[in-house]
Amino acid sequence: MIAPADGFEIVEESTLKLSNLINYLQDSPLTNMYKLDLNNPTTEELTSKEITHICQSLEKLLLEDLTYDQLTGLFVASSITYLLSRSFQDFESRTELLHKTFRYSNSLDPLHLHIAAKSLHSNINSKSNLLFLCKNICFTSDTGNAISMCLVWAMFLETLDKEIEMYCFHPLSYIQELVADADINQMLNRKETSAKAYFLFQLMSILVSSIISRSNEELKKAGYAEYFKYDLSDIHSLRDWAQKINQNIILSFNATNTNYDLIMMIKETITYNIVALLDDKLKTIDGGH
Repeated sequence: MIAPADGFEIVEESTLKLSNLINYLQDSPLTNMYKLDLNNPTTEELTSKEITHICQSLEKLLLEDLTYDQLTGLFVASSITYLLSRSFQDFESRTELLHKTFRYSNSLDPLHLHIAAKSLHSNINSKSNLLFLCKNICFTSDTGNAISMCLVWAMFLETLDKEIEMYCFHPLSYIQELVADADINQMLNRKETSAKAYFLFQLMSILVSSIISRSNEELKKAGYAEYFKYDLSDIHSLRDWAQKINQNIILSFNATNTNYDLIMMIKETITYNIVALLDDKLKTIDGGH
């Protein structure tokens, strides 16, 4: 477990607690239509049977004619429930709830996406859990994919200490525009901020994959095509920048560094999840899309 001084917990195995769900449900758009029914709602340790029961009871709300506020509430509640466990025993029920919830609506309205992503960001305050969640909801539906991307962009901005004006899409070129103002090498060299750098490159890898490795046809049809346009120079530029970061890691770090293992994880993320994707895209395009 890595627990850096700046609070970045890069541990996907961490889970949320029942109190997170209870506190959210007490003051949410679902407050008047859903009550958590557990024999012992004060315990933090839930059995797989109890988690499955929560999933099934929340899933019944999908039979209702939900307003978007209520659906946003269910986005948050189902996401917290999904993050209550990593057990294989309740995996099917947690996954089914998550997928059905994010498939309830096919709305790609920018305000809807903003509200949903902001609500998830505000109510799930663990960065590692948000990262884990985004990696999963992006495959549920076009709406889930859109919300995931808006949330990842917001976390990317936040990690670079930039203001989040709106939870929305940005083009590939914006990644390099943002990192140009950041001293990534200094971030890597300091033990207390190297975990922040790891999180930043995890987010970057998701953004690169989302933009260049998926068709995103429904998002383009919905009016977001400009955010998924890029040219060879954009890919070359970002690839060269990432390669320079890797070269700095090779030259500056060795096994005597106290955060060497984490730095190697960052190098692997850059090599296999960013540079390799950009290289593959360069091989498949010839001056356009």
